[in-house]
Amino acid sequence: MIVTTLIAGLAGARLTRAFTYETIGERLQAPIAEWTDNFEVDDQGNVITPGWLLETRSWVRELVDCPYCIGFWLTLACVIGLRFKVTRPLVIGLAAAALQSAAVDHYPRFDHGDGEQG
Repeated sequence: MIVTTLIAGLAGARLTRAFTYETIGERLQAPIAEWTDNFEVDDQGNVITPGWLLETRSWVRELVDCPYCIGFWLTLACVIGLRFKVTRPLVIGLAAAALQSAAVDHYPRFDHGDGEQG
């Protein structure tokens, strides 16, 4: 149980980092941002999109913009993914990627490209 929790937590952390802070996440967030920022207006400039849809879009946008919120749901998906034999290797691979990412970020001679060393 502890190992499962650790693996799911590491995999969720890796997914959260990729989704919120890395370039690949921008590609995934762009369609969501476009959908949440898009609403219909009439000729007078009044918003005609239903209120419930605006509230739903606002909720989705907050979920995607908040690293803690999206991290919770991605980690929950990893916990569920560990329950199935088909997705288990993917989750374990993500956990390994989280460990590798942490090691690279703290390796003293790794150049981050901006002249500073991590």
